[in-house]
Amino acid sequence: MKTKKHAIMLCAGALAMLTACGDTSDYSKYVTLGSLEHLQKNLTVETVDEQSMADAKEEALADYTEYEDATGRIKEGQMADVSIVVTSDGEELYDFSDEPYEMTVGKEEFGAEFDTYLIGKEAGDAIDIEVSYDSSFDDGVLCGKTVEIKGSVAGIKDVVMPEVDDAFVKENLGFSTVQEWEEQLRADIEEQKQQEAQEMMREDLLQQAIDASDISGYPKNLYKQKLQAVKDGYQSYADMFGCDVSEVYDTFGLTEEDIEKEALDNVEMTMVVSMIAQKEDLMLTDEELQQKKEAYAAEQEYDSVEDLLEDYEETGLEEYFLQEKVKDYLESVAQ
Repeated sequence: MKTKKHAIMLCAGALAMLTACGDTSDYSKYVTLGSLEHLQKNLTVETVDEQSMADAKEEALADYTEYEDATGRIKEGQMADVSIVVTSDGEELYDFSDEPYEMTVGKEEFGAEFDTYLIGKEAGDAIDIEVSYDSSFDDGVLCGKTVEIKGSVAGIKDVVMPEVDDAFVKENLGFSTVQEWEEQLRADIEEQKQQEAQEMMREDLLQQAIDASDISGYPKNLYKQKLQAVKDGYQSYADMFGCDVSEVYDTFGLTEEDIEKEALDNVEMTMVVSMIAQKEDLMLTDEELQQKKEAYAAEQEYDSVEDLLEDYEETGLEEYFLQEKVKDYLESVAQ
């Protein structure tokens, strides 16, 4: 099966983390820290809606779900194998002509309009539709574009979910009842949303500190380091998935200007974090740094710090730990 989008996880320190935790560079030539007295904690936790529960159940039951060849007309909820080529102004965006793309109708992977178009078609029917995507569409390749999708329906499958009852969850999922399983799913989602909201709040506090500071420039060498690190980070994604880096940029909808801005944002963050850490005496000691490396290695399920450092740049980890310590401080002084 070909997939339209890659699930890419941004690991801590993967992008532009080059300045070590012990960096004592004097950035006061470029940065005047603003007051931290008015930092505001903006914590918004999303509620667990029915769609979140449905998605969690589908993921939990993936190993027990079967796909059976079907005939007749496509209905919502079925899987359609589509052999298509997607173009915009003559530029090829996606090519699934040789190996059909498997999509569940109703998931809106190519948008609601395309799903609606497919409903009622049969295997062998031609596909020929023009679709316009707004700038908020979650596929960076398609967002903001008007595209032509041409090809055919290669096949149809019924998505057969298992019958979920108390006996099933007890035998396969380790719970006594369906209610117990669903309650745990909901609790897990709530915990995840709480953690995500907490991290967003902490990121926002750091951004507030950056915005409150007067930044008039930056060291050229630091910018070059961050720019190269950003490019190296995206190149590593491309290498991981065996594609060209331009495809990664397209997936995220990134331009060269976006890459340069990301590097500049990282420069500003590095300077402000360093200055706050020095001003508030937050610099990491060697002992503290080693403890954090050991804890992070265990959290990421590495056997040792040495194994961790085979996959992570040590300087990147150090800056990540320093950022987290500065965020802890900002959270403690924010209102």
